Amino acid sequence: MTLRAVGNGDSAAPRRRMARGERQSLILRHASEMFGSRGYHNVSMEDVAEHAGISKALIYQHFESKDQLYLAVLRRFQNDVRVMVLHSWGTAGTPEEKMWKGVLAFFKFVEHNRTAWGVLYRDSVAIEGVIHRGMVVMRGEIAERVGLVLEQEMIAAGVNPAILRNASASAHALVGACEALADYWLDHPEESPLSLATIAMNMSWLGFAGVIDGKLWQPSLEQMTPETELEPEEDPPAVL
Repeated sequence: MTLRAVGNGDSAAPRRRMARGERQSLILRHASEMFGSRGYHNVSMEDVAEHAGISKALIYQHFESKDQLYLAVLRRFQNDVRVMVLHSWGTAGTPEEKMWKGVLAFFKFVEHNRTAWGVLYRDSVAIEGVIHRGMVVMRGEIAERVGLVLEQEMIAAGVNPAILRNASASAHALVGACEALADYWLDHPEESPLSLATIAMNMSWLGFAGVIDGKLWQPSLEQMTPETELEPEEDPPAVL
């Protein structure tokens, strides 16, 4: 006689249907793991579907193409960066302490997501078209948020309003410098979040501190004057 295991019922309980937002989060989570470890060119929609245990058709219900899915992964990744950096920057302290906490938080994030950062960042630089444009837009959004923080610090310090326009440009420079250092880190693993954050602070804070104090570097009159064009030499004698 064959014994049959008896459970709560002869059939498995029906699986709960996930809401649209839950399905999208599931797709993004698995796509992040795939793109973050293998890169854009080495991952297909079929790969993501198989990794997530869902059908490819379900992915296309949420994302029209692999480009759109990759952009969504990048946006989620950069949003995580932005939340961590701005949260750290928003803690109590002097402007110098806040910038240090924000910069250090960025490099700690990269340390904990080193492989994904390397693949996603370098792939996005190499890819042209809509993904490249999307990266530029997202990087600009982060810089603008950082710029608002810088502007608030400058206003609190009573900086000349005419200088406030430098906040946005300074933020773009800071974001670009940190990303470049993170890229440098991929080829120099001996560095640490502490060492790279210190380098970034030496490049950025020393200048920004002067701006808060109302000090600006300006080119001298001689430096602003275009170089005098050299008079052309006399034509060499013709060779007969």
